[in-house]
Amino acid sequence: MITDKIISARTVGHLFRNRIEESGSEDAYEVEVEGRWVSTTWREYGELVSAFSTGLKSLGIESGMRAAIWGNTTPQWTIADLGIMSLGGCSAGIYQTCTADQAAYIISDSGARVVIVDTRERLDMAMSVRDDTPEVMLYVLWEGEASADECVRSFGSVLEMGRAYEEEHPGAYGEMIDALTPDTTAVLVYTSGTTGPPKGAMLSHRNCLFCSEAVYDRMEDRADKSAIAFLPLSHVAEHVVGFIGRIYGGTKAYFIEDMLRFTEIAQAKHPTLVGGVPRLFEKAYTAIMGRVSSAPPGRQKLFAWALKAGIQASEYRMADESVPLWVSMKFGVADALVLSKIRGALGGEVDTIVCGAAPISADIVQFFNGIGIPFYEVYGMTESSGISHINSVGQYKVNTVGTVVKGFECRIAEDGEILIKGDGVFQGYLNKPEATAETIDSEGWLHTGDIGEVDAEGFCG
Repeated sequence: MITDKIISARTVGHLFRNRIEESGSEDAYEVEVEGRWVSTTWREYGELVSAFSTGLKSLGIESGMRAAIWGNTTPQWTIADLGIMSLGGCSAGIYQTCTADQAAYIISDSGARVVIVDTRERLDMAMSVRDDTPEVMLYVLWEGEASADECVRSFGSVLEMGRAYEEEHPGAYGEMIDALTPDTTAVLVYTSGTTGPPKGAMLSHRNCLFCSEAVYDRMEDRADKSAIAFLPLSHVAEHVVGFIGRIYGGTKAYFIEDMLRFTEIAQAKHPTLVGGVPRLFEKAYTAIMGRVSSAPPGRQKLFAWALKAGIQASEYRMADESVPLWVSMKFGVADALVLSKIRGALGGEVDTIVCGAAPISADIVQFFNGIGIPFYEVYGMTESSGISHINSVGQYKVNTVGTVVKGFECRIAEDGEILIKGDGVFQGYLNKPEATAETIDSEGWLHTGDIGEVDAEGFCG
């Protein structure tokens, strides 16, 4: 639930603390441990974050430091991230697929003093490039025991040190949270580097909260209870839109490290929200249509009729208009015979899909709308805090990425480039003032590098 207390948060640290106060006894996430799903409440989550943050402080990590996190999408990744933010620092995510040299570049460029990894293999890779990353003073391993090297600590030992520190310094964690400001850098996201070395895009606490506020402003009637967390946290989509968005919305997360298990977990855990990139939905669509094409002709005709009925009903719903009785009755029959069974492949309770990061076929968007799952296509980039446009109920048009979100302005330059301006524009690239000046002009407009147009109703495409 999004309350006034949630909306009033000034920083991610305050948001997290407010969420604990509002939803403390409710589950924040579940993770599978040795074949058994284990849940953690928001209050327990907060205790872990507090202990990790103060544990780092007890080890001499100062306010404002930067860290690098290298590992799969797990609760530990988020605990470390929130702990670092609480200290007034920020983390740079490293993709799981990075080599040791690629990781060394991010660690060095970010000036990370702490490197947090999930496995012994990644710890060995990170330590193999110590000569290239001399500023690192601490390595934290979240799976297994630490080595004899004095600069390596286990995740558990950092938590223990934090708890001891809190006993000696009661209120220390709260004081750190209260010292945060909206303009403190919270997240460092490294771009893909397709046109050169990756650049570290700095996002402030204000930027991160802007994203959640913008999304929920347009989806205020959604009350999503749970979601599957599986995308890389080193990407803005999962780190800011997904992870911080779940804190804002009070949405429970099911963490999975193997994306190939998505359908299995969805059917077992019945999430209400699915956020992902086009490839996820393309694969689901292809698999379903493949089964349809191999079905007997009669079933193919029934499917085609049912989907057409679903799409017709969805056009009224997405326009925020009443569905005519005859359309509603036809949809009811189609849903009972066909559409509800298709939704069952995603657990049967999904009522929201959010998709971005790349274009997606209008046929796929219409398919999911037609089977009864509203499909919200968004547009954004790392430099816009992950979002600038969204299709939503009442402001919906297929073959577009929707209209600009609250807090942003959008205009099209003479050469057709999409320009945006507002509180979601990032702080700039770390250590790269020239690249920043090329991206944000003197009037504050973010040059996206994408070509588009805006129609008379404000839809961008």
